[in-house]
Amino acid sequence: MSNSHGFDLRPDGTIITQPLVGYSMASAAGTTILARLEYIEVRDGRETRGAVQLALTPQAALQVAETLTKHAGQILNLPVPSKKEIN
Repeated sequence: MSNSHGFDLRPDGTIITQPLVGYSMASAAGTTILARLEYIEVRDGRETRGAVQLALTPQAALQVAETLTKHAGQILNLPVPSKKEIN
């Protein structure tokens, strides 16, 4: 099951999440950003570590960074920098 934002949902309608516990980033071949996001998953009271490895274009990486900055700034009540300030 998913909602209008595309998030996976539990049968009770809550969003399935895993806490981020680490990450690594690198550039590959001068054209791609590699991102490894490490998380903990809890099932039946047992924790297991997992990771997803993504390959992003520079444009996608900038878009993700901008969106994360916007949401984090809203939560922390910080002014969101304009694109001119970022560049």
